[in-house]
Amino acid sequence: MVYHKLPDKIANPGPLLGSLRACRRAMIEASTHVKPMGTMYHGLSMVITAIDALAALLIGRETYFWDKGSSPASEGIRERDRIEREAEAGLRPWPD
Repeated sequence: MVYHKLPDKIANPGPLLGSLRACRRAMIEASTHVKPMGTMYHGLSMVITAIDALAALLIGRETYFWDKGSSPASEGIRERDRIEREAEAGLRPWPD
C-alpha cells in the first residue's frame, strides 16, 4: 500500500464522533465510582483528554463534547448542534 497517497483526514467524522461521545460519557460515569484523584480516576481522565484532543484533530474544536453551560443557546447554535448529532448518528454527512 502506498501510504503517502492516503488522505490525512477523515471524510465524514460524524459516526466516529458519535462513538467517541458514548465512550467519553462512559469514562465520566466510571470516574464517579472511583477514588477522586486516585490512579483509576487519572487513567479515566487521560482517556477523556485524548478524546477531546482527537475531536480537535477531526473538526478543530477541542471543546466539541463540553457542556455549553446554563445560558440559553441561540437558534443558530441549537440548529448546528442538531445537525451535528444527526451526523454523529450517520443520518447525514458531516457539515463543513
